[in-house]
Amino acid sequence: SDEIEQKEAMVIHVNKERECMEVMKSHFESAIQSLQSEVDVLSSERQNLLEKMTQKTGNTNENMRTRIKELENRIKELKNKAAEHSKSLRMREIAERKCAQLSAEIQADKKRRAALQRKLKEESEDRRSEKKAAQREATRMLRNSQRLKIELQKVKDEATRQAAVLRRKAAEALSRQKKQAE
Repeated sequence: SDEIEQKEAMVIHVNKERECMEVMKSHFESAIQSLQSEVDVLSSERQNLLEKMTQKTGNTNENMRTRIKELENRIKELKNKAAEHSKSLRMREIAERKCAQLSAEIQADKKRRAALQRKLKEESEDRRSEKKAAQREATRMLRNSQRLKIELQKVKDEATRQAAVLRRKAAEALSRQKKQAE
């Protein structure tokens, strides 16, 4: 449960980052297009200067070389920026995949937790049913025990009564025999 809450917090954080990345993505994509078009323009200008330089000589040639160097440096710088922007976009895609994976893990954890809770509830109900059945059985056995004690007491009382009757009859018969013997 605590782990799920941590993952959910992480997903919320990643979703906020995703929103920022969406804005940055459109910015980076437009920046990459802008940089690419600027690279194309500068490359074209460089190519034109190279062609003119091969045709001309002297001081203008030195100016053209300087300009070509500037253009090459600027093209290199723009290509580096475009590479950085592309790298940022790739990192965004990685973050997206990670977010999707986290969401899948959270869903799996929630399913496992729900299944575990269902299982615990079922086991608890089973134990409650077993306890209730055991209590009913104990009550039934207690009633049977009481009934048997009562019946046993009745049998004992009857036996005592019959023994008393037999002793009385035996005493009467003995006293009759004594009278007849006299």
